[in-house]
Amino acid sequence: MDNFVSKRILVVDDEEELRDNIGKLLSIMGFVVDKAEDGEKAFNLICSNDYDLIISDVKMPVMDGNELLEKVRLHPDKKFAQFIFLTSNIELTDIRSGMLLGADDYVTKPFDNKVLIQTVKKRLERSGSLNEYYKNKFESVLKGLEDRAYYQQSTRLPNNIAFNDKVNGYIKSNIHFGFFYICIDGVEEITSFLSLASYNNLINTIAKELTNVLSPDEEVYYLDDIAFGIIFKSDQLISGSELLNSRIDFYKSAIRQPVKSGDIEFLFDSSAGIFVAHEFPDYLNAEEILRDARIALLFSRKASGGVYTVYSDFIRRKFSELSMDFIKKHKSVQKKQESFEDSLHDNFETKIFFLYPQSIIQSQLIQKITYNEYSAYVVNDHTIVEALLKRYSNSILFVNIDAILKPEQWEEYIADLKNNSELEGVRIGVLTHRIDDANAERYLMQIMIDCGFIQLKTGFDESFRVILKVLEANEAKGKRKYIRLKVESKVNTFAEFKINERYFKAVIHDISSVAMTVSFEDQNISLEQSEIDYIMLHLSGVSIHLKGKLIGSRIIDPKILYVISFVTNNEERDKVKNYIYRKKQEYLDNEIREIKKNM
Repeated sequence: MDNFVSKRILVVDDEEELRDNIGKLLSIMGFVVDKAEDGEKAFNLICSNDYDLIISDVKMPVMDGNELLEKVRLHPDKKFAQFIFLTSNIELTDIRSGMLLGADDYVTKPFDNKVLIQTVKKRLERSGSLNEYYKNKFESVLKGLEDRAYYQQSTRLPNNIAFNDKVNGYIKSNIHFGFFYICIDGVEEITSFLSLASYNNLINTIAKELTNVLSPDEEVYYLDDIAFGIIFKSDQLISGSELLNSRIDFYKSAIRQPVKSGDIEFLFDSSAGIFVAHEFPDYLNAEEILRDARIALLFSRKASGGVYTVYSDFIRRKFSELSMDFIKKHKSVQKKQESFEDSLHDNFETKIFFLYPQSIIQSQLIQKITYNEYSAYVVNDHTIVEALLKRYSNSILFVNIDAILKPEQWEEYIADLKNNSELEGVRIGVLTHRIDDANAERYLMQIMIDCGFIQLKTGFDESFRVILKVLEANEAKGKRKYIRLKVESKVNTFAEFKINERYFKAVIHDISSVAMTVSFEDQNISLEQSEIDYIMLHLSGVSIHLKGKLIGSRIIDPKILYVISFVTNNEERDKVKNYIYRKKQEYLDNEIREIKKNM
């Protein structure tokens, strides 16, 4: 490293955000990066600097990418510069014209970081300018990107993307295989009673049992919340064969193994849709095969579950005969059911903790994040964070490294959290106002934080936009569309209904910004009307008048719980959200006090 000289790359694009994002990525990897917004400014930089690589957009104002490339190729000292074009236009004629001018490679927009990194790596390798330092950088970054892209983080099983790649590769190579789309029966009914940690443990246990019965010709994938896919590579796997039936017995036996969650033991059965690929040689891709395996699963479910159905021409005809009106009605009811259930249970929410947040974040941004249906909280004690995260193993932690501790202390603190095997599901991000690329590199490349090294911008809107993008990329809403609050029994929190010109008081059990569950103090009341014109919510001193719709009800002896969706405007909804935001923070503060007592 004594003679190490950084490679220099020029990024040319008229989109400032894209230009900056590419620049940051390359800077973190150790490259010196210059940027230009059009071909003319880029050409001036090229004339006065030696670049190992030029990454340029094609369509730009003033001078486009083709014109820039043509001028560079005519320059006696710069004509051998490596060029990668970025373009959203993939017409063959345009690609050919660029290649004729001397472009070395193309990346089509939109692209992910992995594609760009691989293309840069390939160009530098071919030019002979990729030394050991950069080779190690590329390997580290690509491994991290591939791991997150192709594997489900909890089960560590390959996911939908890996499944698509494998199946499409088999189809292209004409390899015979069968596909089992296996759904775990009964899990949906118990999810409301499980914490996220218990749910993950349950799914992970089933995944391990399935993995244990696989033969060398089989691979298992985690495709959905309660669905696994198994690919069996064999030309002997045909409908009705002994091999097919024996594999079904193995899978069923694996899933029927008792699974413990705390003191409770669960037993599950499974249903499946099976697709034997070489019986349908006209199939072109993984999406079609997955679709028809799901159709076969539908017929298994219609037979009350526990059945493995092989997709066939008969199943195809029967499915096509189903009434479209029935399908639409079924989907409508299912969507409505999922909508209010999503609003009422927080078993699967992802908690987002901000440790010592900057003043602008604590005063405004966290509330706005909550208004966007993320479950966000303030934590002002780093000594209890480890114990808190152990309770919420799928949470996200943002650390303000400008506060309380010294920079080196924060690095050690965050590295310890990352290395804690009990916190494998926790994702960590860093917030700072300081611009420090070396520090960013340490956190991203050595400590390997998951949610980015975020250099906060001046102004509320820009900071909010950056953090919201990080949350979206990390799917931080978890499995719930709306955050939900389980309401503690309090005199100052209740609902009042007007029914047949009389007023009745109701206990609020759960509430979100779109719906709530209630029970009436008077057990003789039966709420039957679907449209409710008068509801007054009394939420810790704040009264909100709105209308509602009865979605459904369920009996939990001796009470009837009614599920009510709100018909309201944005102002009223924001009041509900503010109540939820304040109460959830209050509940967390109480939990932190309990943790401190027990430390």
